[in-house]
Amino acid sequence: MWLINTRTLALEEFLDPTERYAILSHTWEAGEVSFDDFADLAKARTKPGFAKIAKTCMIAKSQGLKYAWVDTCCIDKRSSAELTEAINSMFKWYQNSQICYAYIADLPPLAASSTDPESWLSGNTTYRWFTRGWTLQELIAPTNISFYDKNWHKRGSKSSLSMKLSDKTGIDPWVLDDAKHLSNSPIARRMSWASHRQTTRVEDMAYCLLGIFNIHMPMIYGEGARAFIRLQEELAKETNDLSLFAWTREEPTNEFSGLLATSPSQFAHCRTVVRYIDHRTSPPKFAITNQGVQIEAHVFQDKFDVLNLDCVIETTNGEYQSVGIYLLWSTSGFVRFRPSHLLRYTDNYKTQSSESTMKMTSLTVIKRLNDSEYSEISKEISGHFYVRHQMLDQGLSLRVLTVFPERLWSPDQSYAITTQISWFGAGPDIDPRPFFASQVFDIEYDERPICRCVLVIGLSNGSKSKDRPYTALWSDQCPENDGFIESLLQDARQSRMDIIRLELKIRGFVDARYLDKSGDDTDMDWARLAQNSIRVVDHTGRRFIVDHDLRLADRQGNAVPGDRGIVTSPPPIGKRYPYVVTVSVRKDRTGRLVTAR
Repeated sequence: MWLINTRTLALEEFLDPTERYAILSHTWEAGEVSFDDFADLAKARTKPGFAKIAKTCMIAKSQGLKYAWVDTCCIDKRSSAELTEAINSMFKWYQNSQICYAYIADLPPLAASSTDPESWLSGNTTYRWFTRGWTLQELIAPTNISFYDKNWHKRGSKSSLSMKLSDKTGIDPWVLDDAKHLSNSPIARRMSWASHRQTTRVEDMAYCLLGIFNIHMPMIYGEGARAFIRLQEELAKETNDLSLFAWTREEPTNEFSGLLATSPSQFAHCRTVVRYIDHRTSPPKFAITNQGVQIEAHVFQDKFDVLNLDCVIETTNGEYQSVGIYLLWSTSGFVRFRPSHLLRYTDNYKTQSSESTMKMTSLTVIKRLNDSEYSEISKEISGHFYVRHQMLDQGLSLRVLTVFPERLWSPDQSYAITTQISWFGAGPDIDPRPFFASQVFDIEYDERPICRCVLVIGLSNGSKSKDRPYTALWSDQCPENDGFIESLLQDARQSRMDIIRLELKIRGFVDARYLDKSGDDTDMDWARLAQNSIRVVDHTGRRFIVDHDLRLADRQGNAVPGDRGIVTSPPPIGKRYPYVVTVSVRKDRTGRLVTAR
């Protein structure tokens, strides 16, 4: 550490300084004095920035301090090692200073008519010192700060201005009183303090926060926004504070993203975030891997998976709302869904939702997406088939036995994607190969089995209606099936079963029943597929109807209002949409006994 001798104005190097010193906090202007410049005092005095150095040393000397530190001239930036050490140590250097002089260059002198030198913080004027990234830690770290206007007249101290400073910056007063309380503030809350600040270099928006989070990492100027990603990765190694993921994006155009934020500005809404720890449950865990962020935390269902962030936000009326984020599954891992939205909810909200049971869940979330990855996952997500089960009479239940291909289904088996093979390096005109997927389930009444069914969903390969979605459903009560469902289950349960052979087996069965070869070209028998009701009988002779309905879905997985069903409408050739398949079961009240199929 280089210190300026306040008497001789010479730089002196200390490996572990024990001398008391003053430190300057300011905003950089044109004509600052560098480390090289300071070697020649005559040359240094000709620069506009020297006046700040001289005044700092003069005030420090008058207060009995032999040394002072100024960032412009006390860091040899020619040495990357010294620069890295200085940036990683800067918070500690400000914290260990005897006093810090905060020079507000655009603060005019006290008006002759004013008698309160501290009134400058009461108005709405924003001084540049409060907008810069580096001055955030320079405000928090020192115990003692004296504020000076442009003419170097003292305009208050950190202790006397504490509440005004808190209102101005959003920093909690107890943190301003003692930086040791920093660790008690959630990550998102600390990020919010930097959300309206800026730095000249993109990388410095991350580097200026190292001391705020007690993180050390190498400086790589030229890496751009990647620096902020690295900061979050380092935080993930040191903490299990899920508020790290409580950010939101202003632009609503991207429907999904990686889990990590791209800037502190995305935490602007987190000023009142409070973290809570429920000691009755296991604490969350997460770690950075080569596949993304591996998380073990509480998840519940709100049409999509919601990751509970174990923190609350205080509202304007003094209430607290829990915070969660939506996740959406892809074959590459989960992604953050609707990143412009932060789900806020109360305990009543979770209680009222039928799917809201919190479960400790392990999942991997992609940490960031490049344009190519976003495009690829977008194709997957836009063609999701959501599967909803509706039991329309009391006593009915449905239990999913298996899905296949398993990798193409979400972990909760509620939706499947529409591609099996993606092509990379083959040009943008090569579309992923359309697929089909299956779900096998038992239907029960009063906990006694009625039938076993298989649902097949897919995109047509026919040249007349390529990529047209379809769904088929049949039960084991139909003689035509001849044990097919049981043989399918047996094959699917074999861990070494060739997935391609299993696919061909199902596709062959579907083609045999629904492929229309009567015309010049093969295509699906859409008329037969439109017959979407089957009737089954339980052991007592009670009759039940099982319906399956295929419709266009919105991005939230809800059927589009007014849609009549894809299977009877013109095929969306060359386009992909999300679809929702609803399997509903009800008692047959027609009084007719119909042969099961």
